[in-house]
Amino acid sequence: MAERKFDRSPNSTDDKDEVDVSELEQQLEDGMKKLHIQEKEALPDEIQWTEERIKSYREDEQILQQLKVLKLLDEEIIELKTNQSMDQDNNIGTIDSLEQNLLDEMAKLHVQDKNILPKEIRQTENRLKNYPEDNENLEQLKELKHLDEKVTKLKTNQTVTSKIEMRISNRYIEVCFFFI
Repeated sequence: MAERKFDRSPNSTDDKDEVDVSELEQQLEDGMKKLHIQEKEALPDEIQWTEERIKSYREDEQILQQLKVLKLLDEEIIELKTNQSMDQDNNIGTIDSLEQNLLDEMAKLHVQDKNILPKEIRQTENRLKNYPEDNENLEQLKELKHLDEKVTKLKTNQTVTSKIEMRISNRYIEVCFFFI
């Protein structure tokens, strides 16, 4: 009989009862070791935690873009201040408007000091470097959870099958004794 491969797709409806439970359990164990998960009961929590981190990274990407805009705005203000032309009254209005815009946008991001903008940008970029890895981990976690559900289902099916076989066997013995 040909050996069937385990279908890891969460939408699979084919039970594939011929799959060796011990093989699936080994796949589950290997995947959990790879992700440093001690107990299969922790899989739903790990999935939720990873999804929350990914959501946080998406928010960080938006913040990063806003921080970069603020940094450019600050640089423009500095340039205008250093290159004041003869029409000083017009430049002062522009500079004041830009400075107020910078302060308003900084307040939205809870940035107190414009001098820390480059540091905030670097920190946010560093956090975002882990984003692809978290996406991959999330998919692996979901796959492990599905694998655990499959192993549990197969074990349950084996137990039910064994009980049915036992009942049939007992019934057969009872029938045989009846005719003796």
